[in-house]
Amino acid sequence: MKLKEKILSAFTLTVATAAAISAINKIIFAKAESHNLSSGFPTDLSLTYHWRFGQIRYQTCGSGRPILLIHSIDPCMSSYEWKKIIKPLSQNHTVYAMDLIGCGFSEKPGFLYTNFLYVQLINDFVKDIIGRRTDVICSGNSSSVILMACRNNDALFDQITMLNPEPISETLQIPSSQSKLMRYFYNLPVIGTLGYNIAFSKRMLEERFLKEYASFSNVRLSSDDLEHFYHNAHIGGYNCKMLYASLRGKYMNINISNALRDVNNSILLVGGDRVNNMEETLHEYQEMNPSVETCILKNTGSLIALESPEKLMKILIS
Repeated sequence: MKLKEKILSAFTLTVATAAAISAINKIIFAKAESHNLSSGFPTDLSLTYHWRFGQIRYQTCGSGRPILLIHSIDPCMSSYEWKKIIKPLSQNHTVYAMDLIGCGFSEKPGFLYTNFLYVQLINDFVKDIIGRRTDVICSGNSSSVILMACRNNDALFDQITMLNPEPISETLQIPSSQSKLMRYFYNLPVIGTLGYNIAFSKRMLEERFLKEYASFSNVRLSSDDLEHFYHNAHIGGYNCKMLYASLRGKYMNINISNALRDVNNSILLVGGDRVNNMEETLHEYQEMNPSVETCILKNTGSLIALESPEKLMKILIS
């Protein structure tokens, strides 16, 4: 009887704990989604691209030669990353900024996210929405997507600017037993969701971005920025974690070496001097493709368009 009572008590405690964690997760997502935040785009125009794998939110303004802005691929990122350079760019360009699938206000399906999924999205968006060859500005790990998209169909793209591209060595990392286990953990319905909510809590996001850029420059992380990052990571409910699970599982990685060597487009790499080993990373890209141009911005970290918009604009219009 004592053994049965212990088993029953343990079972009851487990169920109660799981129910409590599930309730906490539900409250976190509901509270985050209750804040009605815009993307930060300087126009009220908000459009939807009815893509085959999900609804994609995008916005456009200005007139002239088209330019597509692709934010870094992370659950907390969106077209908000470009809020400080969109208006200046729109004076001479038709600017398009989308929230990538799994990010921001776009749909967040509960499937595996891969580099090729985003390659398809970018190529389809340019063909279906922009309708002509376009310039591209991309950030962080979306650089590998643009390189692969360009290799897939170079007729769609003209000048490419990459902000803080990821090291080539990171793109070579393929899913391992450990990384697959991480994806499995974050896909778990209760404890995995709690792990995600901890990783993207306001406290963790603030520590992350203070470390990555705000503490290295005169730019401070504003409460508005933090609120947008937090909101992006939670709008859409539990499926928000699927992109993070895929990133932790290394399923977004792809060998870009051949694509980098093959592309004939004009490519400019802009790095922040406060990003670890950024000069070495840019040099690595140039070694594979000598035609690539590079530039380092002083007192700048991982989010160039938010930290140093004026410096970036001087480079883009030169």
